[in-house]
Amino acid sequence: MHEVVNGLLSREDGLKIPIGLIPGGTGCSFMYDQDCLDPVEAAKRIIAGSAKPIDAATVEAGGESLYAFNIVGWGMIDDINRLAEKMRWLGGSRYTVAALLLIIVHRKRRAKLLIDGVEHTDDFIFGIGCNTIHTGKAMKMAPKAKLDDGLIDLVVVRKAGQLELLKVFPKIFSGTHISHPFVEYRQVKSFSIIPDEVDTLTIDGEPKGHTPVHVKMIEKGFEVFG
Repeated sequence: MHEVVNGLLSREDGLKIPIGLIPGGTGCSFMYDQDCLDPVEAAKRIIAGSAKPIDAATVEAGGESLYAFNIVGWGMIDDINRLAEKMRWLGGSRYTVAALLLIIVHRKRRAKLLIDGVEHTDDFIFGIGCNTIHTGKAMKMAPKAKLDDGLIDLVVVRKAGQLELLKVFPKIFSGTHISHPFVEYRQVKSFSIIPDEVDTLTIDGEPKGHTPVHVKMIEKGFEVFG
């Protein structure tokens, strides 16, 4: 899906061709938001031919220009995704296992965070911009996210200890983690992450790109059947 969206939004003629997606992966975050994890149901929706608009984001990542429709993750989020890639034999539970392992050995990163042009400098555990509610396997990372509101839901965790992270982690599956004092939740049109040291990124679940990263929303950037 990430590659198709990038190809579509890179078209010189700007033509919007509706995309039909049939779920087959272990995460399926986008299709969780569509309440459509059954391949047969997904095929029926495509055949019905009704298309709806979906927001996208431009991502300038270390000089590379990309598009995202799902997430842009930095810090522990990227660490989890890269570790989970090495644990595919665990199926969908690999995201949970990877998260728990990295909480135990977590590290902070010093960075400058720009949110709609306002600067914040601090030590961070992670930052993730979400267009979808779900990430990983049924984790409600951004419970207020909407696919067509022109905003990206930014979830930021600053200084937090291992015990605090372990306590809040189970709440991600219900979306109640955003009420914790060390979790900052913002709905924004743009953000930038500029760490003191260059870090890798996870974009739509793909381990690609590196910081500094600048993200800006494209309202109703493409269409999907559903």
